[in-house]
Amino acid sequence: MKKAIATLEKQLPDWMETAVVPGLSLALINEGEIVWAEAFGLADVEAKTPVTTETVFEAASLTKPFFATAVLQLVEANILDLDAPITTYLSASDLQAERLFEQEQDPHRFDYVPNEPRLHQLTIRQILSHTPGLQNWTDRGQPLQFYFTPGSRFSYSGNGYNLLQTIIAQYIKQSPESMLHERLIEPLGMTHSGLISAEVAGLHLATKHDAEGKPEASSQWEFMYAAASLQTTAHDFGRFLLALLNPKGTSPTLLQPATTAQMWQPQVQVNWNMAWADDWPLENPEVLPDVAWGLGWGLQTSNGRTAFWQWGNNGSFRSFALGYPDKGSAIAMFTNSANGDKLWEPILEATFSDKHPALNWMFNKRG
Repeated sequence: MKKAIATLEKQLPDWMETAVVPGLSLALINEGEIVWAEAFGLADVEAKTPVTTETVFEAASLTKPFFATAVLQLVEANILDLDAPITTYLSASDLQAERLFEQEQDPHRFDYVPNEPRLHQLTIRQILSHTPGLQNWTDRGQPLQFYFTPGSRFSYSGNGYNLLQTIIAQYIKQSPESMLHERLIEPLGMTHSGLISAEVAGLHLATKHDAEGKPEASSQWEFMYAAASLQTTAHDFGRFLLALLNPKGTSPTLLQPATTAQMWQPQVQVNWNMAWADDWPLENPEVLPDVAWGLGWGLQTSNGRTAFWQWGNNGSFRSFALGYPDKGSAIAMFTNSANGDKLWEPILEATFSDKHPALNWMFNKRG
């Protein structure tokens, strides 16, 4: 790991300049501790403010495994059941409604969900493993709809996570952001993290930049989105990864070992297409043997080893995390650039010797 750190310290400024990435923050974990947390470049190119280890980035889809961990805590507490229909947790009035979750005060994660037979087949396991049969993201004014039977194939769906957030919040009568603070953020000491913009106001926030390196207006997260709204630092997210790995038993225990093992157990192989492509109505797509999804995390197999991973893309915030349970090692990377994902391959090659089929899938590279 020392050799990897030396390479990154030397090469990252050049890689960032070539890729037109203004700012980067990362954290490396090895054998039960965060061995390196460092920041490079600028948080805002116009203000010329540097990125520090306390600079807050949008984590984007890294919110998904974060939220999934809290959901699995509720499963361990026998509050939820992974394999019960999600309609188990709806009220009698919901079950009689034709259109569920219509709200006027929320800039909708989806406008509504038609109450149709396939909703009654949908489970938490299917949502966490991206097999719900729902589209990834809905256009404004469109309902969240099913395209095939839940559980029958992979279908990456951020809105599946947001639907689950809505149902759980109603069922346990607690706001989702409060649940995540109580179960994860506070126990882990993630002091520079929040689920809505108001929770990180006053902290050092990174400015997002387009592909040409020009600053863009800041996002405003008035409501939590289980699929996308975590705002955090690489070091804070490293605390979360460390607690999941916990090889020395020194971090707060988030989940029982059997539950963590299940989180990293393949539930479905991914489709051989762009990560976010729905490819409807294809029912039997070609799958990629080395990339699967567990509960909340993507999984890749290379050289006989399995790694868990997730990427994040909120436009001009790009993030990535990957870890090896067998070695207790992991990395979290956050950028404030639409070009941030150009850094994942060189950073991972410098840090871990394995090949990374997850990147081939993300960037649709065969061979």
